Amino acid sequence: LAGGSLLYMSQLGNLGGNNKGLASALARDSMRRDPRLKINSPNFKNMFGALGIDMPFDIDPLGSNYQPRTHTVNAPRSNYGILAHELGHAEQYKNPLYKKTLGRVSGIGRRVAPFGVLAPILTDNEQEAKRNSLIASGLQVPTLIEEIDASRRGSNILGKTIAKREKELKSVPYANSANQVKKGGKLAQALTRLRPFAGVPTYALAAAAPYLLYKYMKGRGLYEGEY
Repeated sequence: LAGGSLLYMSQLGNLGGNNKGLASALARDSMRRDPRLKINSPNFKNMFGALGIDMPFDIDPLGSNYQPRTHTVNAPRSNYGILAHELGHAEQYKNPLYKKTLGRVSGIGRRVAPFGVLAPILTDNEQEAKRNSLIASGLQVPTLIEEIDASRRGSNILGKTIAKREKELKSVPYANSANQVKKGGKLAQALTRLRPFAGVPTYALAAAAPYLLYKYMKGRGLYEGEY
């Protein structure tokens, strides 16, 4: 599970879509609509490079997040899918009711997520292990819902930017990027709109991991009363 998750995350940058022009257009549009919004671009590659560490894959997407307290989006400069997803989170948290409901429940799930895989191995009793794994998996469901919703919102935001930019003259910087997406046909447009969902599988795996581990241990006969 850990290896599969790490392998997927190593490709998150490619799956999120790299196009600096389109990402710049997306950032400009978002900050124009919401002047309070701040967008930062983490550069972990240079940071690790300064320490003499050459990372084997693009790790900048792994530092992407949205900070509600400062209304700040952190996302790679050229990855429009990851940026759109985080902008989706920013849109979620504009709603005070959202922050008090799903936002808080999701926050609990995020804090306990690293310990979820321990749920099935803290007891030798099969029934207790099953119960623990279901609780641990259930706690991740609100987070998964939040991530899917952020991706949906981000996809809509991205679509608006593409639609807006295709109307501009080709001489305008970052307009060509949107036009290229449009000219690629409906399939290219659909794939572009799916980029904000690139990180969802990692949250789905995190939600399923405790129960999958329980099933594995049960199959190996590792609980009491099984031989």
